[in-house]
Amino acid sequence: MNNIIVNWTKLKKITEETTKVPFTYLIFILLSVLIYSGKGQNISEIVTSNYIIKQILVLLTELLSLIYNNYIAIFVAIVLAAILILVLFWKTSVFNILPNDIEYTDGTVISWNPVSAAQRLFNLIVNLSTDCFICYYLLNFIINTKYFEVKYYLIFFKNSEIDNLLNILMVVNYIILLSFVLKALFVIKYKDTKRWLKFSSEYEVISSFSVSSEDDTIQYIVARDGYTFTNYYLLQVQTHKRQLKEMKGGLSIAGDSSRQEYIKEEIPLSKRSYRILDKGENLSDIVYYYDELKKKYFNVPD
Repeated sequence: MNNIIVNWTKLKKITEETTKVPFTYLIFILLSVLIYSGKGQNISEIVTSNYIIKQILVLLTELLSLIYNNYIAIFVAIVLAAILILVLFWKTSVFNILPNDIEYTDGTVISWNPVSAAQRLFNLIVNLSTDCFICYYLLNFIINTKYFEVKYYLIFFKNSEIDNLLNILMVVNYIILLSFVLKALFVIKYKDTKRWLKFSSEYEVISSFSVSSEDDTIQYIVARDGYTFTNYYLLQVQTHKRQLKEMKGGLSIAGDSSRQEYIKEEIPLSKRSYRILDKGENLSDIVYYYDELKKKYFNVPD
């Protein structure tokens, strides 16, 4: 069983990385192709040939039907619950009764967060309208392929009291699928190595200076490529940044024992991005630019 789960997870990951389309929407495409081609009945007969498997699939379909038969009521209830949580959080102190944060020795913190609760409720609506709906589509396809019809080159549910609602969700998922396909075709992701680099021990620091303000600290570095010894860089990096932090102790306006305060903290080396201001094989050119920056910030006379 563990091997099946591991192999399924690997297949899902490889497929999504290759196609750039979520696995559930690949299933959505496959189902549409099978219905268009008229091969759905053959697949259905193979999968439901085992009585026990068929009964399990029927049970799952009936359970999901309970959700989608009452989808509007569930949708409204979830939205109202999420809005109520947010209003109570912003306008009252009712959530002060929630347990305090628990910190463990490994750095893990258990926190009760009303905003996260509201966000999860909204995510539940999204999941019911997308991934769970595609599972419902799949189960209906397996149980009864004649449950669908093709109109305007699209596939829709038929012979159902909630046809209109299900078909609206079908159209929504067609639109989402189209957005994923367009993104997979046109969107590329790359790191612009001409303007940014990830600094590491392979670069030798020749000189540096820092410019500090209330909000951050910026460091300027002259560095040399430790592998080729021919490329020199003038780099700019943010080493410290002021961030809003939750502080323990003292009294806030709300009367609790925590407060929010801006604190200037060092950015970990692993999270720093180095902007390339200049690059070349002539060190004197890099140093000239570096010295001009130094004069600018420290008013160094010529």
